[in-house]
Amino acid sequence: MLLWKVYDFSGSAVDILALFRNHPQVFLLESSLTGLETGRYSFVGFEPFATLTPKETGGLIHLREHFHDLFPQDISRRCPTPFPCGMAGYLSYDAGMRFEKVRPCKPEPAGVPPILFNCYDAVITLDHHTRKLIITSSGLPEKKPRARRERARQRLEEISRKVESFLACPFPGGGEGPSSGNGRGSRLRSNMTRREYFCAVKKALTHIRRGDIYQVNLSQRFCFEVGKARPADPLTIYGLLRELSPSHFAAYFDAGGFRIISSSPEMFLHLKKGRVLTRPMKGTRPRGSDVARDRNEKEALLQSAKDKAELLMITDLERNDIGRVCGYGSVRVKVMRTLEEYRTVFQATSTIEGRLRRGKDCFDLLRASFPGGSITGCPKIRAMQVIKELEPSPRGIYTGSLGYINSWGDMHLNILIRTLLQKGRKVYFHVGGGIVADSTPAREYRETLVKAKAMRECLNRAGAPSDGQSVAVFLDGKTRNVPASFLERLKPGVFEEQGVFETMRAVRGRVALLDEHLKRLKKGLRVTGIAPYSDSRMRRIIKKVLEANHLSDARLRLMVWTTRADQNDRHRADQDDRHKGERHAAVMATTYPARQKGRAVKGYSAVISPVQAQRTPPQQRIKSLKYARFLKAFEDAAAKGYDEALLLNREGYLCEGSRTNIFFVAKGKIFTPELKAGCLNGIMRQWVMRFSKDTGFPVGEVRARPRDVACAQEAFLTNAVIGVAPLVKLNGRMIGPGRPGPITRRLRRGYLKSLRR
Repeated sequence: MLLWKVYDFSGSAVDILALFRNHPQVFLLESSLTGLETGRYSFVGFEPFATLTPKETGGLIHLREHFHDLFPQDISRRCPTPFPCGMAGYLSYDAGMRFEKVRPCKPEPAGVPPILFNCYDAVITLDHHTRKLIITSSGLPEKKPRARRERARQRLEEISRKVESFLACPFPGGGEGPSSGNGRGSRLRSNMTRREYFCAVKKALTHIRRGDIYQVNLSQRFCFEVGKARPADPLTIYGLLRELSPSHFAAYFDAGGFRIISSSPEMFLHLKKGRVLTRPMKGTRPRGSDVARDRNEKEALLQSAKDKAELLMITDLERNDIGRVCGYGSVRVKVMRTLEEYRTVFQATSTIEGRLRRGKDCFDLLRASFPGGSITGCPKIRAMQVIKELEPSPRGIYTGSLGYINSWGDMHLNILIRTLLQKGRKVYFHVGGGIVADSTPAREYRETLVKAKAMRECLNRAGAPSDGQSVAVFLDGKTRNVPASFLERLKPGVFEEQGVFETMRAVRGRVALLDEHLKRLKKGLRVTGIAPYSDSRMRRIIKKVLEANHLSDARLRLMVWTTRADQNDRHRADQDDRHKGERHAAVMATTYPARQKGRAVKGYSAVISPVQAQRTPPQQRIKSLKYARFLKAFEDAAAKGYDEALLLNREGYLCEGSRTNIFFVAKGKIFTPELKAGCLNGIMRQWVMRFSKDTGFPVGEVRARPRDVACAQEAFLTNAVIGVAPLVKLNGRMIGPGRPGPITRRLRRGYLKSLRR
């Protein structure tokens, strides 16, 4: 038996996680990089009806027995989600050592079981392809049909009410939320010094020369203490890690006494209807600081004989592992080597598939394959013995696996790399790399630091006294303290009600170009049919929010909207009529990030987006909350390491950036796309045109192609937050000399001078 409800939903999985964050044992299995093949679904669950923590060597045998007892085979497989109910949890690397009879010589972290799976009767699925939210309820663990049906109905209604309330009015009711910054973080400490890591690599190379192993994965562990007054907010840490290092196999898993926060790019096993898929990952290079270096790093990884050999060995090992339980002749290498681009690194992967033999199940597959060969070495058991000898601390969850097993035995698990373990004030994470015959200690040590980059930045920002995530927000007449994740909920493009917004910058407590912003806000409210607020009231609200957050240099977002039930959506149409047509206002303030200041000086990089943008004349004068296509363009560009996405109109002419207006200089004259192209007439666009005219350099409005910017002497981007910022690279190619030009510098000086007046 299975009941479900389906809703339209284009928001973020983090919104739903935040909605249920206070429920016991909440989890999120998320694809923050979405795609049909590897990132279609995200899953949220909470309040498990059972928790399984088998500790014996035969842990998988006990897990199978409990699974068949708790999940009867009469649950329908005909539903719109691959995970309607079942188990979600993890197996630690140390559990894998026991499977292979390699006994850990060090104790596991206190309170972190080697295996933990929670059993969930209800799951919320986000289908990123169809933009649907699906709530499923099975009525487990009830055995009798009538009791199970009643429990399934009650659970479905309970979850649906909360989701429908969120969809109708997606903001919290106020109250004290967890702080995102609560004292300075301590210094990041490793369990190995640089010299000790070098020594461990040399010992591994000795084992390779002796013929003990061909390859071994060697790691070091870091510990970070986030706050002294009270524990760090794990959801804030997850949000930051997700922002800095988006991935296909991210996860947030609350196990009660600890939390797993993962942004893993590596899939371990996917079992669906008997088809087995595994994708080992070997070979890493950092993203370059500029386009030329980025290209060089990518080419170096493609041509590296060492990385090719490493991936080939692991591919062969994984093929042998799944071959133990797959049909003869069904195992094949589907893709031998492909490169994947992430925000901080390039990674090389292969793809292997097979067909499970009759009589074998997901637990047999786990027993044959776990732990994954890409994070042990080759041959696997001897490599694990070497790891035990060389690493001074137990790995715990690191290089284990986390994911789900649905009620009929299909399975999807990641490899727990790029993963944080949070217990109280302390956060632990490991980073490692594969050692082969031609490895060098210095290169391998650098690779671990590259892999740690996003996690270190995430923890530094989470542990700072002010990390840019304010908790004081003005909302509908009063200032409220809310969770830091609330800011993501009211993000234009995620939150798409009928309304308008303005993004502004405050310097020394004064909002730049505030009169122009308030004028455009009023115009937008008239266009959308919403009653305006007075300028004096908006000024008081802005001042109050800045004071409540103790900010003087800040980025502000002001939003006004109405919530109306969608008559075509029966779930929302049933909501209380008092929410229909209500006017709401919110003002949020965050610190102006130092890294943005640095980019504004050194220069931005941009890519031409496949997303089209062409505003109608009324839309060119306002900033609508219907912003999803611009948000998608920006996030796609950011995931590839670019700072901005430039959008074209239907005729292929340059329109605007996802967050900016575009200017370029040719033959000593300044040009910008004409308004007829369909671009926003931004506040800073207007300022540049006024300032340039007053100083004798009028701006020409033209129909521009991407090549006009690519071949320009210099180019720059503008918006109210960054002001005037040089654009130095487009689609990987330098614009002009690849540094800020004289006209850009002059305009930037003029704007900064106006801010100080």
